[in-house]
Amino acid sequence: MAQTALCRRVAVVLSTAAIALISCAGPSPSVDASSGDDARTIDVDGVRIHYFDFNRGATGTPILWIHGYAGTGFEASFIVDALGPAPRLIAPDLPGSGLSDKPPVDYTLDYYVDSVRAFARALDLDEYVLVGHSMGGMIAATIAADDDTAVARLVLIAPYGLPGQAGPFLEVLSHAGPIVDAGMQLYPEPLLGLLLRINVFHDPDRIPDDLVDYYTLSIFHTDHAREALASTTQHTIARSLDPTVLSSISLPTMILWGDQDRVLRPFYGATFQTRIAGSRLELVADAGHVPHVEQPEATARLINDFLQTTW
Repeated sequence: MAQTALCRRVAVVLSTAAIALISCAGPSPSVDASSGDDARTIDVDGVRIHYFDFNRGATGTPILWIHGYAGTGFEASFIVDALGPAPRLIAPDLPGSGLSDKPPVDYTLDYYVDSVRAFARALDLDEYVLVGHSMGGMIAATIAADDDTAVARLVLIAPYGLPGQAGPFLEVLSHAGPIVDAGMQLYPEPLLGLLLRINVFHDPDRIPDDLVDYYTLSIFHTDHAREALASTTQHTIARSLDPTVLSSISLPTMILWGDQDRVLRPFYGATFQTRIAGSRLELVADAGHVPHVEQPEATARLINDFLQTTW
């Protein structure tokens, strides 16, 4: 056991060194999405939140979309057309992510939960469908478990939060303190593209250039972005959900998973389904960790069907 732990620590050190050797950040990319008609900002408790508000004139219960670790609300733009003209779809860049402010705080699960709730109140969302992807699923599940009366239904896309889901590398990295900080400061843009190609997407040809540009802008060219990401790694990714959270969810819930997900393996879906009473589990074919980007039509069909199904 001690030898395994030592090997993992060595792997972290070597990987961090490799990160430093690959390259430095390049010039800031141009991202049209940040100033498009659907992009807006709002002040929430002194933090400027950048968000996307699609189909603002739609009636019915809106969708509040919460992105995952190192992600952005911009991901929702790839599924909005497939979802159709309704419902309204609201997708914030969480504090510390995207083009939102990155205050010097500990980016804990509680901080994210409070931030999402405050954002919903700021937009006067009395009722909404809550969709959470990856770490966003962890946040969404925690909100839903608290019997939040504003949440009508819950969709979890490749949710995070079970013990062991992080895998050995990220598990050690999340506890590595100064190594995490150094690694994030040196995190090079070419590595981002490499990770998307070999880990996040099932088919690298489906990686949208504008999504890469948005990730690059938000991680490498906004103030304090890498510090925020390092803090999230240490304070949220390093933690698992409280065991009572999933069993406390009584809302209509659907769990979606890309069947080729290499970040969070699809077999975890069965565990989430078992622990959330009455939940529904669906696999999206030929999709990796971001099925809403890689297979938006198939993902949208499942979400629309779920929203139209009597529970």
